[in-house]
Amino acid sequence: MLNNKIKYFNKLHSQFRVKAPKHKWNKDIQQKLMLDFSFYSNKIEGLQLNYGDTVKYLNTGLIHTTESLQKLEELKNHHHLLETIFQTFEQSNFTEESVKSLNKGLLSSELAKEIDVLKMPGEYRDEEAFGLRKNAEMKTYCNPIHIAKEMKLLFQIFNEGIKNENYDNIENHPISNLAFFHNQFLNKVHPFADGNGRTCRLFMNIFILQRNYPLLIIKEKEDYIETIIKCEQENSDKPITELFIDLLKERMEEILTN
Repeated sequence: MLNNKIKYFNKLHSQFRVKAPKHKWNKDIQQKLMLDFSFYSNKIEGLQLNYGDTVKYLNTGLIHTTESLQKLEELKNHHHLLETIFQTFEQSNFTEESVKSLNKGLLSSELAKEIDVLKMPGEYRDEEAFGLRKNAEMKTYCNPIHIAKEMKLLFQIFNEGIKNENYDNIENHPISNLAFFHNQFLNKVHPFADGNGRTCRLFMNIFILQRNYPLLIIKEKEDYIETIIKCEQENSDKPITELFIDLLKERMEEILTN
C-alpha cells in the first residue's frame, strides 16, 4: 500500500516544487504556516489556548488567560525558534548539538529555572522517564545511562539514511527515514526531561523544509498518539510513515489547488 502511495506522493511533490518553491513563499504565507505549526504542536502538549488567542499572544504578547506563564513562555520560545528555522534551515546540519540547541531554546527562561531546577534544557535527562498509555499502562523510555550512546547511534543511522536517500524506494525514502528518527527519538530514547515532542517536531521540519515539502503540521492529537502506539504494537515505523505522507499530501494538494 505504501509503495503505491509513494508514487503519487512523489508526483505531487514534483508539482509542488515547481509551483511553490520556498523562495516564493512570501512573509504572509510563512507567518500563517508558523502560527499554525506553533499552535498545533503546543496544543498536542496540553496548551489550552484557542487559535485566535494564540495568534493574539504571539503577535502582541498580551492575553487574558488562566494558562500558566511557563507554557506561554514556551509557546513564545517555540515560535521564535521556528522563525529562526525559516531563516537558517538551508545551512542546518543534523547533529546531537542541533537538537540539544532546539530543546534549550524551547525551555530556557528564568521562570522555568525557578519552577524546576532539576530540568536542564538542552541536556540529556539523568532520571528515569515514563509515558502513560491507554488502560493506565506505563511506557518506560531509555534508561538515562544509555541515552548518550543511543543518541549517537540514532544520528549515525539517520545521517546514513540521508546519504542513501532514494525517492523511488519506500525503504530509503526521506519520509521513511524521518519516521524512523521520530519513533526512535520520541518513543524509545525520549532524551530530555521535558519538551521532547515539540523539540522532535521542530527538528523534523528542518529536514522537511530542506526537501521543499510544506511544513509537517499534526493537528489531530488522538490520531497521532494512536499511530505512535500502533508503531509500538507492530514494531514498525510504517504507520507513522503513512501518517506523515498523508498529512504532507493533503497540504500539497491544498496549496496546488488554490
